[in-house]
Parts: sequence; structure tokens; C-alpha cells
Amino acid sequence: MLVAARRLPNSPTLARELLAGSEPFVDVLDWLAGRIAAADGSLSDWQATDAAAERLDALIAAIDSELSAARARAVATNYVWQGDRHSGCLVHVAELPGGDGLAAANRIALRQRMLEDMRRPDFGDARFERVCRALLRTYGADPEQADVTRLSGDGGIDFWGIYRPDRASGPRRLATQPYRVAGQAKRWANPVPKNDVEVFTSRLGKWRLGAGGGWASLPAWFRANELPVLGLFVGLSGFQRPAESVAAEGMCVCLDGLTICEDLSYDPIVVAHSTSSNEDFCESLFRDYFDAAR
Repeated sequence: MLVAARRLPNSPTLARELLAGSEPFVDVLDWLAGRIAAADGSLSDWQATDAAAERLDALIAAIDSELSAARARAVATNYVWQGDRHSGCLVHVAELPGGDGLAAANRIALRQRMLEDMRRPDFGDARFERVCRALLRTYGADPEQADVTRLSGDGGIDFWGIYRPDRASGPRRLATQPYRVAGQAKRWANPVPKNDVEVFTSRLGKWRLGAGGGWASLPAWFRANELPVLGLFVGLSGFQRPAESVAAEGMCVCLDGLTICEDLSYDPIVVAHSTSSNEDFCESLFRDYFDAAR
């Protein structure tokens, strides 16, 4: 198992989770051990040839899927992922403080409810883009410095804003310094493939030079700002494993649906809606906050 984990240079999250052996992943570790034991040939043979590497890559892809399912099960059983995507860990809600007055168990329920609503067929791509605009505000963007673009002719930029890490509501930081953020949102039922991320990072390169489709539609003050440009790709159903490596090379951050719902659960306005007496707080939250023009 450790040999397999060490052969994951493009999947640090998976490697760390495997090696950490967190309780909700015990079933995955057992499953992995069984898969390796059932494989023909020894692990040393697997590392010797390109064909063996391809077979191991296929196994790792299957493990990725199993780990994603295990993480979802962990969330459903009162575990929460703390820290960033590559160096975090699972912590039981009983061990977490409710720093903003929202109990950890309630925060889990809140983010699961938001995620379920975003997956509804009638939720709509335009509303999802407005959720991403609110996400930028959670990360520290001033409301007057974050918005969505027009649905037609956006040139690949669905939302944009000025990222200010020192003003963030929650614990996550996209980066340690301010950036102009150009974002794309995909509310797809399946993980975003690598080629879509490649297209987006290629456009990012042009936008950094002040060119490319969609850039001219952004406000003049945003284009004239001298902060560097950071790409933010939000995929409701996550990303195929090679996609995140491509994104990192193009200075782009990838966030999945569960991650953005976790981060939005620290937004003071979201917390206020979730603790109200309104049983359908999610709909009022989307209508009154996410859908609001400003």
C-alpha cells in the first residue's frame, strides 16, 4: 500500500489521506490492500515497465473514486475536513469549536443542504455563477469588487473579483497575497475533464497580457489594476485527477462543490440565514443573497 501511495506525485491529497489512515478511510485501506493482493504480479514488477505503470494508474483512478465516496460518508457521519485540500485531515465535530456561533454539526448540515440544492436540475447555471460571486466575497472580496459577467460573450470568464486574503470570513485562503481573480463555474453532473481546464488556463495566459476573449468586457478599473491574475475554476462535481495538475501549472485553483459549500458556511450572511426560523432558509438564502445584484 505504501509503495502505491508513494507513486502518486500528481495526487498528493490521495497519498496523504492514505498514509494518514484516518478512521473513515479504514474501509478504503482494506479495499486497497485487497485490490493489490488480487493484482497479478508483485509490486516490484508493477514499477518496472510503462505497461505496469498504466495498470497502477488505472487502479489509482479507482481508488480516487472510492476515496471520494468515503469522504462523503465521513461528512454524513459527523466528520469534517479541516485544513487545505492537500494537507488537511478529518476531525470529528465534537472536537471543533463553533467560533461564529454555528455548531459544527449544524455547519455540516448547512453545507450538505446547500450542495443538494445546487445539484437540483432547476437550480440553473446562472445562479451557480452568482454563488461563486458570493464565494469570492467569503474569501475577502469587497462586494463592489466582485461580480458575474453576462451569460453571452463572456469569453470564458463567469465571475471575477479582487481577492483579499486578510478579509476572508472563513479559514481557507486561496493564496497568501491579493490577486485579481478570473473565474469559471461548471455545474456539471460529472467531474470536469483535463481538456476544459487546459482551455481555461490557456485563456488565463492571454488575460494576463490584457488580451483574449472576454477580457474587454470586464470593468476598466479591474483591467487596469496591477495585481497579478489568479484563475479560479469551480466544478460542482469536482475534477478528473489530471486536471488539477494542469490547473496548478497555469496558476489556477480548482474547487469542488463540497469545498465551496464548506467555505460558504463561514459567511456571516449564510450563517444568519441558516440560524433563522425559516424552514426553507436555503431558498431565501439563494434569493436574498446569492441572487442579489450587489
